[in-house]
Amino acid sequence: MPSRRSYLVAVCSATALLAGCGARRRDVEETPVSEDHPDDERPAVRTPDETERSPDAGDAATTDEHREDETEVSPADEEVAEPAEPEYETLDIREYGAAVDGRTDDTEAIHETLLAADDGDTVYFPEGTTLVSADVVDNSAAIVLDSSALPSNLTLTGEGFRSTIRMDDNQPANNKVVEINGDSNFETLELSQFRIDGNRSEQNTDGGHGIRVENGGQATEPLNLSMRRLWVDNCNQTGISLWRGGVFIENCTVERCNTHGISIGSSEIRNEDIPPVVIRRAYCARNGKGNNTYGINCSGGNVIVEDTVCANNGQGTKTTSGTIEATYRRVRLENNDFHGYIRAGQETDNRSLVRFEDVVARNNGETGFRLSRNTDYVIPTEILSSANGSENIRITNDAGIDAQRIWSNRAHGPTGLLADTALGGRIQTYHPYENGGEALDVNGNVEITTLEQRDRTDLEHVPTALEVGAGSRRLLFGR
Repeated sequence: MPSRRSYLVAVCSATALLAGCGARRRDVEETPVSEDHPDDERPAVRTPDETERSPDAGDAATTDEHREDETEVSPADEEVAEPAEPEYETLDIREYGAAVDGRTDDTEAIHETLLAADDGDTVYFPEGTTLVSADVVDNSAAIVLDSSALPSNLTLTGEGFRSTIRMDDNQPANNKVVEINGDSNFETLELSQFRIDGNRSEQNTDGGHGIRVENGGQATEPLNLSMRRLWVDNCNQTGISLWRGGVFIENCTVERCNTHGISIGSSEIRNEDIPPVVIRRAYCARNGKGNNTYGINCSGGNVIVEDTVCANNGQGTKTTSGTIEATYRRVRLENNDFHGYIRAGQETDNRSLVRFEDVVARNNGETGFRLSRNTDYVIPTEILSSANGSENIRITNDAGIDAQRIWSNRAHGPTGLLADTALGGRIQTYHPYENGGEALDVNGNVEITTLEQRDRTDLEHVPTALEVGAGSRRLLFGR
């Protein structure tokens, strides 16, 4: 690629030639800096007089033939600018008829905006309340993002919490504010900087998702969907429901949903190559209250949860027989009504792999960690379970365990660590402290190398609620 100076000199030379000024390259007083010649290795610059006096120039410097050659433009001089990058547009939904007043149904206007979008464009939701309904352009979804019908690269964005998309009253069952479907995958689809309000208190029927990604399409290829700094709350069912992999969720807050906060469903294809769902720096709170459901439901595929807090839900998180592999890394599970983590569901022929790396379970109503059937658990670093209502940790059924370090203190139940699994495994170091009953109840199938009473109530590098999520607006709803 030519340097900026080379480009400018070439443009000036070409302009002079076109104007008939007869400019010659020897008249350029400074040689362009080339990326091939560092400053300390630049070719010497000669003035026209020096060139004529130079022995190297000889008689050729004064011949007409040589002078004519000097007016020729070299291939380097013919290089002008690189092709300009495509100009992407931002389409404001108001330009297509949206009122954004919280009273007028803007569903059709959003649909028209999406139809007008070209590849790489952005659909913009301004501050205010955009009211939508589920039976205008689709029989159950207000905003439909069909990968087969829309541009391959598309962004939907707003101004943060004050850009609210709210479902209208009295919508049909199983409605969705946003539905993502189609037989192909996007190259990039990004949703960012707006709030989705499911308006569950004004719905007459059960059922209503904030964002739902439908099953189908190319399951072993990434959907390439990113969600960043979204607030999703007040949904009759699940805040974010995913039935495909290749989805990235970052700095999102999901609250007050009747079923799950975020749910990853089981694909029809059980394949280790299914792209993972990655959840990072999320805050899932007050979901599943009264239903004993979950902040994050990892019921299918491959999932990575990092730097995330699940607090004050019916239960913190779970895996099931549909899970292929799940990794929890620097995750906090606290103040949930029942379990912090549980492997739920029935027996199966499939075994899952679950990793816990620096995970804290505190002040949950039942167990902090209930490790159970058809799952192999790996803890390469440490977990801490504190002040839970029953055992802090239970390893049961045919769970396999390979753990480096486990902390258990102040359990309200009879045992700090109960291990009655039929399969067994190894715990390198176990630290109990002031548990309500026995520090340890382990059958002969689990080997503990080092048992040392030590107190620790937290892992400091695991984030708290104030360090994750979409922003401080979540505090309006309490914690």
